[in-house]
Amino acid sequence: MSLPELIDKRGDLEALCREIDGADFIAVDTEFIRERTYYPQLCLVQVAAGSTFACVDALALEDLDPLTDILLDRTITKVLHAARQDFEIFFQLTREVPAPLFDTQVAADLCGLGDQEGLAAVAQRLLDIEVDKSHARTDWSRRPLRDEQLQYALDDVIHLVPIYQQLRERLEHNGRLPWLEEDCQRLLDPSLYEVQPDEAWQRLKGLGGMKPASFHAARLLAQWREERAAKIDRPRGWVLRDDVLQRIAHQLPRDENQLSQVKGLPKPVLRRQAKTLLDLIREARACEDAPPPLPEQLSN
Repeated sequence: MSLPELIDKRGDLEALCREIDGADFIAVDTEFIRERTYYPQLCLVQVAAGSTFACVDALALEDLDPLTDILLDRTITKVLHAARQDFEIFFQLTREVPAPLFDTQVAADLCGLGDQEGLAAVAQRLLDIEVDKSHARTDWSRRPLRDEQLQYALDDVIHLVPIYQQLRERLEHNGRLPWLEEDCQRLLDPSLYEVQPDEAWQRLKGLGGMKPASFHAARLLAQWREERAAKIDRPRGWVLRDDVLQRIAHQLPRDENQLSQVKGLPKPVLRRQAKTLLDLIREARACEDAPPPLPEQLSN
């Protein structure tokens, strides 16, 4: 089948999915933007299986159902590099996590190629290929996409096929394939991709040494920010920046006048959210619970 460079019609998507259906594995990557949104906006899905490869235009198609059916087929291994962000997108689309997974970043580490290696570094070491990163900052929501942009997007999944084959062979040879399966299984937990506002405080830095009332203020403010950002689909920092959130938590203002003195607090936030923020601070002051142990990365 001769595929168009960019799959943007339902019939072509169905034809692509018929061709890759039944493959032992498919390599998958995505291009998305989230600079102006809370949720990632999916723009492209790149797939490769055997000699078939294509970019699927997620913006042009009404839905991706034929492709997500393939991604959720548990008889087909999904090969991705650093799968967590991609899986967040697929979970958002389907409320399910594609399985089984072979994460080549995890596999590269188990093969001694280094922890947290990017795909370009793995391709260089295994395939002796210099991956072009000149389009890394492309706005993937803009149309039309140029040929070189599509090729850049496709290259990752094209390289993933031989990378997967080499890494799998190495893991089988050294008896570490079960280790990979165990590590990848952790990435299949749906709770990783659920919005969990009550845990949003764990993203904050510098909480160590805070007095209890300030810690609880930071915790409650982070929860409120997460809920609001998700509701209006805007980045967390657009709702309230981290540094401003922490100043509020440290200063614990008691009224709107004191709140207005917090450096960096935007006037629209003060005007519209002052009551909410002050209510959260009062709740934090009244909380008698001891702060929980901080995650390791937050303890310094």
